[in-house]
Amino acid sequence: MLHLCDNPLQNLAGLAQFRFLKELRLQHCDLERADDIREATSLTALHLSNNHLKTLDFCQGLRYLTFLDASRNELQSPSPEAFSSLTNIQELRLGEFPIFFFLSFAFSLFCVVLMLF
Repeated sequence: MLHLCDNPLQNLAGLAQFRFLKELRLQHCDLERADDIREATSLTALHLSNNHLKTLDFCQGLRYLTFLDASRNELQSPSPEAFSSLTNIQELRLGEFPIFFFLSFAFSLFCVVLMLF
């Protein structure tokens, strides 16, 4: 587990060196982007609440992820591709986001379900 909560981070460069990292905690880090999380392909739990993220596209490819908390961010319309590889997800927390995100997310989730079948 890597616990970096409450640190103002500009980027997450260097995550590739933690090849076997299972849990990453980045709550309250003032993150606006998290593209480098794609490099942490072994993650099973990702805590990103209370940041300034506008998208979850970086989740694409995190196929071992079982827990994702992205609540209290500035999320906008998600793309179905961002969720298509999250086939092992067991708990998804996206609370407290604008209503337009909810409608887009519901449609994207529906598209992902259709792609799986």
